[in-house]
Amino acid sequence: MRKIYQIKISRQSVRFVLWGMFFLFFLTVCIPLLFFYYLFDANKVKQMVINQFNNKNYAVIINGTVEPRSWHGLSLFISDLTVQDNTHHEVLHINTANCQLSWLDLIVGHYKVRRIALNGVTFFQPEQKDSRYADLLDYDSIAHSEFGHLQTLSITNLNWIESQDQYIIRDASMSLTSIETKPLVQLSFKSGRYNTDFAIRGNISKADTDNLNIEQLSTMIDAPKMHVELQSVGHYDYINQKLWVENTNGVISSKKYNGNLHIDTMLLSMYGLTVHDLAMTLTAGLKNGSQSLVINSLNLRTNNYSDFSIDNSKIKYNAQNNLRKVNLELGLVATKVDSKFNVANQSCNLGLSITPNQVNAAVFSSSLNGSCNYHESDNWVGVQLRGLIDGASAKIDAEYAVNNDKDFLKLNGTVNALNLSRFMSSAQGSLPLYSDSSVLPFNWLNWLDLEANLKINNLDLSHIHLTNVDSALIVKDKTLKLTRLHANLYDNGIIDGTAVIKVNHDAYDVSIDNQVSNVDLKKMFVNLFDVSAINGLADFTFNTQANNARTYQDLRKNLDGIIGLKVRNGGFSGVDFSLFLSPENLAAFQSKSQLMTKFSTLNANFEFESGISKNSSINFSSPSILATGNGVIDFAATKINYRLNVSSIMPLNEQHIKSVSIPVGIDGNLFSPQISIQNMTLNTVEPKVAKPRKHR
Repeated sequence: MRKIYQIKISRQSVRFVLWGMFFLFFLTVCIPLLFFYYLFDANKVKQMVINQFNNKNYAVIINGTVEPRSWHGLSLFISDLTVQDNTHHEVLHINTANCQLSWLDLIVGHYKVRRIALNGVTFFQPEQKDSRYADLLDYDSIAHSEFGHLQTLSITNLNWIESQDQYIIRDASMSLTSIETKPLVQLSFKSGRYNTDFAIRGNISKADTDNLNIEQLSTMIDAPKMHVELQSVGHYDYINQKLWVENTNGVISSKKYNGNLHIDTMLLSMYGLTVHDLAMTLTAGLKNGSQSLVINSLNLRTNNYSDFSIDNSKIKYNAQNNLRKVNLELGLVATKVDSKFNVANQSCNLGLSITPNQVNAAVFSSSLNGSCNYHESDNWVGVQLRGLIDGASAKIDAEYAVNNDKDFLKLNGTVNALNLSRFMSSAQGSLPLYSDSSVLPFNWLNWLDLEANLKINNLDLSHIHLTNVDSALIVKDKTLKLTRLHANLYDNGIIDGTAVIKVNHDAYDVSIDNQVSNVDLKKMFVNLFDVSAINGLADFTFNTQANNARTYQDLRKNLDGIIGLKVRNGGFSGVDFSLFLSPENLAAFQSKSQLMTKFSTLNANFEFESGISKNSSINFSSPSILATGNGVIDFAATKINYRLNVSSIMPLNEQHIKSVSIPVGIDGNLFSPQISIQNMTLNTVEPKVAKPRKHR
């Protein structure tokens, strides 16, 4: 039979255990609760909180409740705490504060705060710009007070207010954990001015009595148009409330561009921000090419996180496509950026070079200096620049606005010389305009509106050279209106008039109303048509339009309207109708190697429809020649079918020929036609017989 062993405990032992448990319960539970609730002194707690602040320069007022509560154990609850400076200006307000206490310290009757949770913390911008709360807390008092062994700090609904309607920081939250071991800090907030979200995270280790080392400091910035991620290290001087951030590297991304960022050193405090050396590189795609932007800034400063200054900035922009390379360098000195992100500077230096991709193409370059300004509210850039454009003196005042639908440029400029031929990608080398079949260079009308007043002493436009140009033009709704044009062309020629170019899907409607006077006809025809068979001083009137023109050739093929021509003291090469002035000269007709018909005046009128002039007339005359004619000029097919009747008035001769009527046919290629003369008619007069004299 199994024996049952019984453990006998004496009543004295049981009594000892029970009294021990009661004593332990009383010591660890009842005494802390008794001390915390029954012996709670609200005024003592108020004074404990007040002592953490610098009472020499600030006054702490607690208007709300101070009471014991159970929050993560036992805690002190304080509400409606206000801090004022010596001028009674409110600098800090805390809605509620929960301070979790150490249970073990309550056993011995002491408060020891282990965890603080603040909600509704608001800093108010002081009226004195040089005051930034650096001396708000008494750190010596904190180190030896009930808050000296804090483990966790959390803040929610943190705001920094500049004025009633203006936030510097809003909707912020912060947590600081494991303070006595390896602290981890996390901070997130919204920038009130720039609609930007910030998130900061880092590990902290104590370096000495005044500094905290920050390892693996991570920062994320979400702005409306970009996202930034940064990695850095630093240290925090909590006595002076200064954060030093060093060796910052990061990436930048947006819908349009990506890049990287490096910051040498950065100092943040309630007194402001200083960035010693910032370097940023951005790249973006470009149709048929690529583009990049490099920004270097030295000594960026702000004392209120609102207005910034930058000692020196250098901006380099590079773009390349299948047509050209563009390099732009911008140097800014003493730049100011205000709270609305408006930018002004003391000095602005601009260097620009454009290199076409064609072999042996000339490089366009400019070097200008002056001032550059930017207004963020309307995305507007303004410049006042003086210097050299392609080696020629220039004065430029411009405003450029970037809009959602189309950019806008307002320009007033005076330039000594400007060669735009290299930028007109449609121009095929040195071909005459009539032979150029490439696309018209007006695609920019689709993305730019423009108001411009320009004066240019020498202007090259692919096929035309102008001097003393005075022009005014407006681009709006994809339509260019040249409202004023006055210039010299082909030496002493003068052009006055207007023009309109309107985008028509992938083509253009072009209309011209111009008067050209005293122009060298030979130079003009060589330049436009590669024809040198006519010369003289000419006056033109153009009232023409060419609709749905995509190329230079379309301008002549689709030509409608009227062109009037008057020429003085000119001539035609190829035939000399003056040879018919005497019968003796007719024999020399075939032997002349260079023939020219000179005239005193020439008048012509051409009415075009779809590049064809069916109703045109021409007449020219000299002291001995009179010619009239009409026919068809077909620009579309480059053909001519013309009939002239040339009358040559002859001097007295033995053959009694008064005049010669010469029918002339001009047929074939417009610029190298065949000239035929048939059925020449000699108009004679009867010789007068002398009457015999009567003798008286």
